[in-house]
Amino acid sequence: MPGIDPYVDFVIGEIFSSRLPEIIEVIQRRLLRLSCLDFIATCLDTFNEDLVIFASRSNVAVDLAISTSTLENYVLLHPFSRVMEWMFNDKVMAALFATVHQDAAERHQTNRQWLTFSWGFVAAIV
Repeated sequence: MPGIDPYVDFVIGEIFSSRLPEIIEVIQRRLLRLSCLDFIATCLDTFNEDLVIFASRSNVAVDLAISTSTLENYVLLHPFSRVMEWMFNDKVMAALFATVHQDAAERHQTNRQWLTFSWGFVAAIV
């Protein structure tokens, strides 16, 4: 039973780090980047690191407080661990830096396209 790992591998390994540069349309590429980053953030945010810290500092049986059989299984089965493995991959790091780096001319063109779309949408409603 593979769990969520194949989905994490697909979103981060295939789409975010490999296929995004192939998308020509700037707005679509940015929306897909946003979706991938949102998925990554959700995987990281939902991990309960306090549970791991509490387990390491006390001698309370934390395994009884979680729904998985052991704390080790929780850490291994949660998408956090697979996402963190991907975060140190060279292609993923390059994709993150490409996300941060924005070409000024491309950004200006995207803003003009978005404004044209927005005003056209407003005109269609009115």
